[in-house]
This record gives sequence, structure tokens and C-alpha cells, in this order.
Amino acid sequence: MDSHNEHVLLVENDPHISELISKQALEPLGYQVDVYESASALLQVIQDLSPDVIITSLNLPGLNGKDLLIALKAEGIEAPIVVTANKGQEADVLHAIRLGAVDYISYPIRETEVINVIEDVLNKQQLKHQVEVYSVNLDQTRSAMEHQLADFSQIFSFTRLALSTKNLQMLNDKITSLAMLVTEADCAWLLTSETNQKAFILQSCQNAPENITSNLHLPYADEISSLAAASGQVVRLHGESLSRFSGFESFGALLAVPVMHDDKVESIITVVRAANVPFNNSHQAMLELVVSVASSALENCQRFHQLERSLTVLQQSFVYTTIESNIKSDLLRQASLEIRSPLKNMMENVDVLLEKGELKLNQEQAIALDDLQEDAEILMDIADSMINSRQVEPMRLVELDLNEVVRTTTNRFKPIAQLGKITINVDSPAEPVYLKVFPSQITKVIEGLLSNALKYSPPSGEINIQISQTETATSLTVSDQGNGIDEQAVEWLFQQKSNIFGYSANRFGGIGISLPMIKEIITTYKGNIWVEPLQEKGFKITFSLPR
Repeated sequence: MDSHNEHVLLVENDPHISELISKQALEPLGYQVDVYESASALLQVIQDLSPDVIITSLNLPGLNGKDLLIALKAEGIEAPIVVTANKGQEADVLHAIRLGAVDYISYPIRETEVINVIEDVLNKQQLKHQVEVYSVNLDQTRSAMEHQLADFSQIFSFTRLALSTKNLQMLNDKITSLAMLVTEADCAWLLTSETNQKAFILQSCQNAPENITSNLHLPYADEISSLAAASGQVVRLHGESLSRFSGFESFGALLAVPVMHDDKVESIITVVRAANVPFNNSHQAMLELVVSVASSALENCQRFHQLERSLTVLQQSFVYTTIESNIKSDLLRQASLEIRSPLKNMMENVDVLLEKGELKLNQEQAIALDDLQEDAEILMDIADSMINSRQVEPMRLVELDLNEVVRTTTNRFKPIAQLGKITINVDSPAEPVYLKVFPSQITKVIEGLLSNALKYSPPSGEINIQISQTETATSLTVSDQGNGIDEQAVEWLFQQKSNIFGYSANRFGGIGISLPMIKEIITTYKGNIWVEPLQEKGFKITFSLPR
């Protein structure tokens, strides 16, 4: 079993129970456990602590467990909270979960249940953190793409302006404005060379200091412009390396891009920032694009149309910014493939140990080997699911056979079902049932429903999948024989923070999307999804899509 060093806060007034949870269950595994005998004692110091998980009894004297949940929420404490309760307190447990508890442990306290619940809560917390990180990265990428797309739109607007106007000064001012926009600079200026002369004329400037603007439409030269003109290369400087040049002591960063024609520098676009924040490769690429457009616009229509084609290619290349996301997906796939080999070896070695009857193993060792074998099989399933979940397909509406999608999905989940001796039954029409959908999305819906059913089905249970069709709608139902669900809590099941009401999963059920995500997909297709508790045990989830 893995060693832990997470910080656990335990609020329990019964010394015997606190001893069992802290000393016997958690601390031997490396958890750091601090025990508090009352809710008020914890609230006095909670702001100075950073717990990974909090365990509290619902039956505390004075402020009880539910009062503590409310107080912790008011204090802004985000650590997951597990409650302990007597059998028969199901209503109190459900109330606690609605107040923010993520799971519960029932009396009498058992070490194994304590360990399983805490490890499950911490694993979910870690996955939640990973999802939040991925979400932030995705939002940042989307924001950058939207910003870059806006820049492209501005550049294409400039090309239309260049075709329709004969006002050269307007074009020059637009060039400097674009240069500032795409590089997020504080000021910019444009120099162009005089015919048959070595001097450069300051044709336009935006937000530039007085010592520069005073030279507008006059010959202008500085050390960096001279360097760019002589070398024909981009100059990118910041900080101390920039302050060494005369006239640039007050600037923090600079980017100067020469405009070339027939191996000769015809103009130079310079952008600067007051702060010492360097321009990056993306800024340089966008400024070079502005330079290319400016060169074309200021030369002639023939060159302009040639550049227009170049801009079209560059706009198309915008799609390739998604390569960064694909690289991450590929790395995840490669990582899953790398995991498989050592896992396979580990599983084979465990099989060898279990098959050698001459080995004298005590009961604890035999159980440990069995657990190790089961965990290795789960990790292998996770590795396979990582590969399947990252497969990318074109996003287009396709008419597909729902029967075939269900058959393919259930075949992929059967090895996981066999570990728990669970039977998956499919009842579908003999004729194909066609839907016009995004294949990956409807597949993820079915995977999510099946994964959820596998997690909470009892050993040797059954999962039934039924596909039906009317003149107006196509329906799919997944039913299991799990713990069932309170009718009053059905609506809460589809909220983002739902957790099957604190029930611990019986097993790994494969990687599937959450019920709230499933509902979002179904409602996007203008469909409906609902849950119905079964009379004996378990419940069924049905979604219906319009034909």
C-alpha cells in the first residue's frame, strides 16, 4: 500500500474512535493526523492550517458536524470534508453532503473503510486539481487563439484599406498602429528609406516620446535602426542590453524588424515597451507579418496580391496552433503505452507467485498479492482508457448506427466487467438505429453511463442496456443493480458537484465523463435525460434524442 504524508484534521470527541482513525488506520500509512475534540477548537485555528482533508463526526457536542460544515464554508475552507455517522442517520448524512461533505464513514468504524474513503477522496481531489489545471491551460490557449485571430482580422482589414486608399500617410499610420496591436507594445514608429539615399525618414509614430515625434517626416537615425539597416536582421533587446544604446535608456524592451526588397532594407518598423518585458517569438512573427503586408501595400498592386495569397496561407496556418494540444495528447498516449510494459511484467510476476503452491504465504501476504494483482489490472485498464480517450477524430456530423456504437463500447468495457463478474446485456432493435451526431460525443455519453454503472454495481450483478425508437425519438436506457438513489436527490445528480451521494465506488469502471457532462451533451442535441429508481435495487438512466 502506498505511503502518504497528507495532512488530516480529525474532529471527534470519542477518544476510542479518534484513536482508531488516527493511530490505527491513518498514521501507520504516513498521514499526519491532528485531532480536535470539538468544532469550536478547530475553528479557532483553521485559518492557520492547510489540511488536505477534514474528518468530522456529525454527533459532536455543542456545534455539531453540520454546524461545522456551515462554519468552514463561511471561512472559505476548500479542503474536502468526510463525515462520520451512526447507522440510521442517512437523512443527516444526505443533509451534510448538501452542505458540502464529499463522503461519509458509518459506525462502527473500520480501519479498511477509513483508509479506502480517505484515499478515494484524495484521489478525486488530485484528479479535480488536474482537471482545473487543464481547464486553465485550455482557457489560456483559447484566449491566445482568439487574440491572435483578432490580430489576423485587423491585418486583413488593413489589406482591404490598402487596396481602397491612395493616402500614403493613412497607410503608414495604420502600419504603426497594427505593429503596436500585434506586439502589445507601448509605442511604435516607421522609418522608410529615401530613393537613392542612405537616410531614413520617420514617416509615422504612435505614442512615441518627444525626442522621436519631433523628427516626424524628417531624416531620423539611431544606433539600433542603423544596426538593423546594416545587417538586414531583426533586433530584439531588453533590460541592460537595451539601455547601453544611446536614446533608449528609458525603455525596457525593443523589437525592430527591417522591411526587405531585392536584398535591400527599404523600411524599418520598431516597437518598444516601457517595462522590461521582452518581446517573444510570437510577437516577432506577428510583427514580421505586419512588415510583409506593409511592404506589399507600399510597393505596388502586383506585390500586394502576391502577399494577399501569402496572408491566406498564414491564416490557414492558424489552424496549426492546435498542434500544441495534439502534442499533449500524444504525450499522454505515449505515457500510457510506456506504463503498459512494466504493468504487464508486474502482473506476470504476481501470477508466478500465486501459481507456485510451494510458497508458504500467510493470509495477509496472500491478500496483499491478490490486491496487488487487482490494482495492476486496474492500472492496465486505465492505461488502455487513456489511449482510447485521447483518440482524435474530425468534428463533423455523421449519420451512425447507435446499435453499432453500443456494441463497440460494451466490447471495450467487458474486460472491466469480467473482473467484477458483472454481466452486460444489450437489447437493441434488429434494424440499424441511425442518429446524426458527432460520433466522439455520443460515444463518450455511452462510455460515461456504462462506466458509472460498472463502478456502483455489486459483484455478479447485471447491467442492462436497452435501445428503443419511436416515430419522433430514439432512446437509450442503462440500468444497474447498485445502491439505488433517493428520488428527492435525482435532480442533484446532474449538478457539477454530484458524487453519487457519497457512495464509494465498488471498483474501477473505466474512464468516462461525468453525469453533468453527459446531460450537457444530450441537451445540446435538444434531447432529454432522466433517472428512475428501480423498485428492488439500483436505478436506470435514460436519454432521448429527437429523430
